[in-house]
Amino acid sequence: MYKHRQIGWVIIVVFALALTMIFSFEPPIWKSTAGLIVTFIVIFAGFLFSSLKVQEFEDYLKISFGPGLIWKKFPFRDIDSCYNVRRQWIYGFGIRMIKGGWLFNVSGTQAVEVMMKNYRIYRIGTNEPEKLLAVIQKKIDENLYPKLT
Repeated sequence: MYKHRQIGWVIIVVFALALTMIFSFEPPIWKSTAGLIVTFIVIFAGFLFSSLKVQEFEDYLKISFGPGLIWKKFPFRDIDSCYNVRRQWIYGFGIRMIKGGWLFNVSGTQAVEVMMKNYRIYRIGTNEPEKLLAVIQKKIDENLYPKLT
């Protein structure tokens, strides 16, 4: 079973810089209610989007950000096709709406595009596009040509 976690170093650095700025203000903004809320949001968002885990299960592919509070499942029976793509840097990181679908990414410009049978598109950012593509393609093939028992 495939399982891979990609660390979003750019996201971690950006949120660390944001925290550094928050704690460097004089007087400290984190001591006010609004400043404390902003500080909490920055820490929580950085924690949520610090990594992207892609995991293969028997019947579906699951992606989850950080500790797993934000996740999405892709049943293999609902996947029509998949492709290795390079995403544009302008799309940024995290969860983004793109033309025709959604992007899930924490680092880099490589992704696997998953076309669902309902024509929705999902791009899953990864630093192992060939491995992920092979896993998904194998499951698509198994669903198209089930083993005869």
